[in-house]
Amino acid sequence: MDKNHPPTTFQLMAGGPALFTSSVYKFVERETFANDLVNGKILISTLESCRKSEDPGRGDALEGYQIYNSGYINGDGTDTDLVKIAARAGIKIDQTCKNITVNNCTGTNILQDAFVYCTTLGFSPKDLGPEFGNYCVEITDRRRFFELVTRKLLSVDCELHPMLGAVRYSSRHYVGLEPHPGPMGFVKPPDPYARQREFRMLWIPVGNRPLEPFLLEVPEIKELCFRIS
Repeated sequence: MDKNHPPTTFQLMAGGPALFTSSVYKFVERETFANDLVNGKILISTLESCRKSEDPGRGDALEGYQIYNSGYINGDGTDTDLVKIAARAGIKIDQTCKNITVNNCTGTNILQDAFVYCTTLGFSPKDLGPEFGNYCVEITDRRRFFELVTRKLLSVDCELHPMLGAVRYSSRHYVGLEPHPGPMGFVKPPDPYARQREFRMLWIPVGNRPLEPFLLEVPEIKELCFRIS
């Protein structure tokens, strides 16, 4: 990945060009954090930090998890449904196999860790303020903000895959031939998270390696960040 050029952005959810043109909001618990953001200093967190948080609104022990169960199916190796379900459960079925039964096989996919920055699509101080903080910064162009932050991140760590999009609120569990829940790192259960209307920026590292939250200085974002009350 070339750290000297703008990163590729990914549209993860439906919505067309408007997905990237309107504002998002960042609620923080301290005024100094809000001032840091409008002055070009952004605190980058990690999925693992979210998993370990004991705060019920911020914490999510299954952040970046997706859990599959095969259910029950019986058939031969020429049965496309059987082959697909078996593959989802990590079992390879040859076409010559006969009378194969797959029953209650479970597998868990885990996004081991990634850098993450969480914002919200709506300015809802009554809903989010008590939980995330009563100080708010509006980011007026989320796509441009993402590109600037990603460019700086790639200058520090060039082995990152950048992704962004609205979080999908649905079950992380799926069974049999049910559709895949959605992009890894962008699916959360509706209860208790749907009211947060999260718009997430994610940077997935190449390889499994330890990550730590850190403060990143990106002076260019100052023109996009404004304190609001």
